[in-house]
Amino acid sequence: MTKTYPRPLRIQPHSVFSAAVATLALTPAAFGQIYPIAETAAQLATPASQSTGIVVSKIGTGYYRGSGAVARHGQLIYSCGHMIASNGVWASELYFLRAWNSSSIPALSQMKAVRGYKKYADYQGPAGALEFSKDFIVGYDATNTFGPPLNTFLDGATPLRTAGTTKLIAGYPAKIDYTGAAGGAFQYYTGSFTAPMYSVYPTYLNISGVSTGGGNSGGPVFVSDNGTLKIAGVLISGATNAAGVYALTSVAESMAQSAMSAIGVTSTTAATPPTPTTPTAPAPSAPPAPSSVTLSYSGNYAIPDGNTAYSLLNLPVTRLSGTVKTVTLSLNITTKAAGNLDVFLRSPNGRVAIIRQNSPTNKTANVVLNNTSLTTTFAGSACTGTWGLFMRDVVKGNPSTFNSTALTVTKL
Repeated sequence: MTKTYPRPLRIQPHSVFSAAVATLALTPAAFGQIYPIAETAAQLATPASQSTGIVVSKIGTGYYRGSGAVARHGQLIYSCGHMIASNGVWASELYFLRAWNSSSIPALSQMKAVRGYKKYADYQGPAGALEFSKDFIVGYDATNTFGPPLNTFLDGATPLRTAGTTKLIAGYPAKIDYTGAAGGAFQYYTGSFTAPMYSVYPTYLNISGVSTGGGNSGGPVFVSDNGTLKIAGVLISGATNAAGVYALTSVAESMAQSAMSAIGVTSTTAATPPTPTTPTAPAPSAPPAPSSVTLSYSGNYAIPDGNTAYSLLNLPVTRLSGTVKTVTLSLNITTKAAGNLDVFLRSPNGRVAIIRQNSPTNKTANVVLNNTSLTTTFAGSACTGTWGLFMRDVVKGNPSTFNSTALTVTKL
């Protein structure tokens, strides 16, 4: 977290955070020191980098800068609690801009406003290790689509504590004094590491040998899941030789569900049955498992024009055990040149159905599918998991807008 607007950029380190991490660096990691380095052009084109961004908050009369990511849904931002709280004062304004990569800091007019946020009700600010385990927020907005969302772990602590899983921390350090590098407003990452993190509290993890810089606070902490980076936590503290992380839990998921409810987005996650109010009350029965699931989404998202990177919409299918019987897809993309588009649907186990493939000879307008069957491609594959709709516009000059989609999966 750094103080930046409207004064010239200067780091305001949280001495409590740094001290806490220094004393909680439990076990030396089995690798050399890892410092933040600037992301390469190839990394900046990946979904993980395209969904990581700068967070700016106004607390009192001061403006503070940190990091965050579009997660779980295109209208949600995951970041850290101390981005919106300082000495008991809560932020009155919050802004986000994804995938910025420049030596200059973006003006507030270039950023998207985050209209609300969900937080731990009893969070008081960084006052010790227990507060670190509650240093997490979900920002949201009813009208802004911040970008393609990244998938998240429901239990982020398990993969973060596991040795051998590939981990990565991204964000926007303002300056990395101990390496001599100026972070500016460039996106940085730690470099991959596989050493396990260690629990201080169940939701507060620590690792030594990994360096982070001021401004990285709130940045996503990724773990590779079969080659796909998913958010397992957010960075909440750091030093030259250690990093502290809030690991995602069911509480974080509840915050996300509450935020989606606040903006009128239908959740695809099954609700937990209520707990009986007395010991003698019968336990509530679980709802019957469905035989099919339909996931629909509308967002009026402008697909980047003339871009080789794909925009990804995650469609998580839950509570649908077994294998696929049928799959249908509805899709509406407005464009003057459908031949500029590459569009495909990927199943949780990696099967791919090509919807559109760019072709200079295709002069048709728009992409419209109405309950189009894709069963031939996906029959027999697993129902449950995250389905992905990938879209890109590879030719500049005829912008395309994603309007809506609906995926229906029926099990055998």
